Amino acid sequence: MRCLAVLGGEFSGIEALRSWASVSDLIVGVDHGLDHIQAAGLSPSVVVGDLDSVEQLPLFTEELVHKDEDEDRSDVEKMFTLAKRAGVREVVMICAHGGRVDHLLAGFSAAIATDFAVRWVFPEEHVALIRPGFNGNFSTGVAKRFSLMPLDGTCEVSLHGGRWPLHGAELRVGQFWSLSNETVEPAIQLEVRGGHLALFVAAGPTEIPEW
Repeated sequence: MRCLAVLGGEFSGIEALRSWASVSDLIVGVDHGLDHIQAAGLSPSVVVGDLDSVEQLPLFTEELVHKDEDEDRSDVEKMFTLAKRAGVREVVMICAHGGRVDHLLAGFSAAIATDFAVRWVFPEEHVALIRPGFNGNFSTGVAKRFSLMPLDGTCEVSLHGGRWPLHGAELRVGQFWSLSNETVEPAIQLEVRGGHLALFVAAGPTEIPEW
């Protein structure tokens, strides 16, 4: 089950939200993200957060609105808790960058603490969280720019399908990473051991990749 979490950052556009909503099972308005959902002419499956940034909260039923004023947890953490109860396996976060890098990094940290498959959709790239032990393919298409960034610990990475392949390379926070590679095959193959890794792939917000 895929959850589309619409956050309260920069609006990704009506077409992008409608495209992702059409391939998602659950649409969650995360605080001000509800305003983005309504701007796209969509209806949320559920709304979550402290709701202090929502411009106009319609008269939804109690089952639809999960107001949580816990100041010790971010709205993204509250969204993940709700998604867990709903049986979600994949979370796609859109409108995630609101100009606050601390909030953005907090979202990455919260995602690592879950067991979801997590993806972020930004205006010019998609980001996928790669967990330790991953061994699989990403259908990216040919001539796509992509980067690999370690998020914690040491990541032992093997990569095939890129212009610059990797063979058991050690990527470490603050020391080694892989920037601006390019796909030379329709899909890249990744094997990751050790820590968590972020895969950045150049793509527009309306694109729905096969990964």
